[in-house]
Amino acid sequence: MSTDTVSGPSPTTGLLFVYTERGTAIPEDEFEDWYNNEHIPLRMNLRGPAGPLFLACTRWTAADAKSPHHLALYTLSSPSAVLEQPYVALATSRSPHELSVLARLEFLDRRIYTPLPPVAAPGVPESKHGAYVSVVELTIRDDPAAEAALNAWYDGEHVPMLARVPGWVRTRRFVAHSVLSVQGTSVVSDTGAMPRAAPGKYLAIHEWESLDAFETEEFRAATSTEGREKVMGPEGAVVRHERRVFKFFRAWSQSEGLE
Repeated sequence: MSTDTVSGPSPTTGLLFVYTERGTAIPEDEFEDWYNNEHIPLRMNLRGPAGPLFLACTRWTAADAKSPHHLALYTLSSPSAVLEQPYVALATSRSPHELSVLARLEFLDRRIYTPLPPVAAPGVPESKHGAYVSVVELTIRDDPAAEAALNAWYDGEHVPMLARVPGWVRTRRFVAHSVLSVQGTSVVSDTGAMPRAAPGKYLAIHEWESLDAFETEEFRAATSTEGREKVMGPEGAVVRHERRVFKFFRAWSQSEGLE
């Protein structure tokens, strides 16, 4: 299967990546009303000298029975959009309700990433969202050769093989820029409540039409190669690997409005 390296977000855009765990102190209806009707619209309406600071947003919910349960992905006009005055001013102008919700959240993790060129299935418009995403965080050795090996494998083997999987939509990769804040000290993992590790340097977001993709021979082939073992194994470039799966929930866009 051929792929398109699409224009997607330009190299000057940024990604605000937000994990949230509601916890038991906030009713679900209140949380959803706040997130969808107050929190996100405020950000989508922010304008800087060059135009909107927030270009798009998608919300996702966990499809893997792990925590945090909520993920929001905001496309920013630049990684520094969160330093511009309209966004900074939000911190001092929050409504009493938003202050109350934020104080009751069990967990909140906010990070900024810079994008690498995305790769998509032929003909897939930028506005199309996969029904599911797998989110992969990679922490790598502090070694330029190891980092080069990781990127060579990802670009030269891994993404091309994922592109052959039925139901693959696109892959977007990012490099960590900064951690804005972390509220709460732990999340529930397979082994219980554990402290959150610092985000890895590299983030990959793979979009899929359905979870059936993970059961295909093509997916098994893409995730079991000798090249992958060299990069991900005990002597490889990657020292920590975390994978999550989320289901599409809702989207906002400057160009298309609510989806």
